Amino acid sequence: MMLVLLSFFGLTSNIRAQLDLKQIMSGSNFVGNSPESYYWSADGQSIYFYWNPENKIESSLYEYFLKGQKYTKLSDSLANSVVFFDPSQRDFQRQFMSDEGVLWSIDKMSGNRQVHLQTTNGVFHVQRSKQSEIVLFQQGDQAYSLNTKTGSIQQLTNFLAGEEKNTQKDSSFLEKQQVELFEFIQEKNMKINQGSSAKSIIDLGLKKNYFPIASTDCNLFFVHNKFKQKITNLDKFDINKLLPNSNDNYVYCGYDGTVFTSKPLNLIWHNITVEKIKILPKILNMHPPNYNIFQKILLRFFKFFLNPIEYFSKLKYYLRKLFTNFFLL
Repeated sequence: MMLVLLSFFGLTSNIRAQLDLKQIMSGSNFVGNSPESYYWSADGQSIYFYWNPENKIESSLYEYFLKGQKYTKLSDSLANSVVFFDPSQRDFQRQFMSDEGVLWSIDKMSGNRQVHLQTTNGVFHVQRSKQSEIVLFQQGDQAYSLNTKTGSIQQLTNFLAGEEKNTQKDSSFLEKQQVELFEFIQEKNMKINQGSSAKSIIDLGLKKNYFPIASTDCNLFFVHNKFKQKITNLDKFDINKLLPNSNDNYVYCGYDGTVFTSKPLNLIWHNITVEKIKILPKILNMHPPNYNIFQKILLRFFKFFLNPIEYFSKLKYYLRKLFTNFFLL
């Protein structure tokens, strides 16, 4: 037993010696990328997954065959024609869906595909009803049903647009609001770390075929256009809904501590117009990870003078903890 343990620990130490910090920090580039996003095929005979074993820019779609227990990389044309299994339609032989506004279905066993409706007005939000032969979908602002046995289509709703009031006023307001939306892109200088505003990143994403779908206080979430219909039916995004709590003036804080605004700040009681807000002294006006040891010390002093009560509270806590540990010894 002793020999087995010694051999095991000896082997472990040898393995650790072969790894250095650079290899560990390289992450998936060193250990390899794992497959992700698994989907069943419509007929249940294979599993699809995305994988990037060659460290390319984008992952590719692979198919794993259950019978042969082998996998293969799909070409772009095959990947675009793949149909994933829809759990909400597990009880139906045909699976209905919309692709680029076209309503169509596939037979899960035979793979036979059939187009049911193709017009200039796209179809989306396809759902199955409790009646097996009825398929519900939305086209424009109205809801419809398709009878799969007879092929007949019935309109279920008739929403009418109301009268627009103060059209000129609303249009000018929206136009003014769009103009005020803040665009900021830092200059191409590696010594400057400020980042870019949300609208600038959104514009870049749209140019790269990425559609914005959600946001937090500091992050934007995009989806590639080829997957957009799986997540949202919107053709255009509303930046005022995407970015919550929008105000008349937009504020952006750069990585280096510089504060930018979409329009100058007016201190009405002092009759002063502020173009740029300076909070940090010039010596600290840079990205903190790039600080030298002197700047790190100076930053602590600066924080202390900004809020001495907080720092005294922390100092009191650490001193109490230090003395407690001392007497326990």
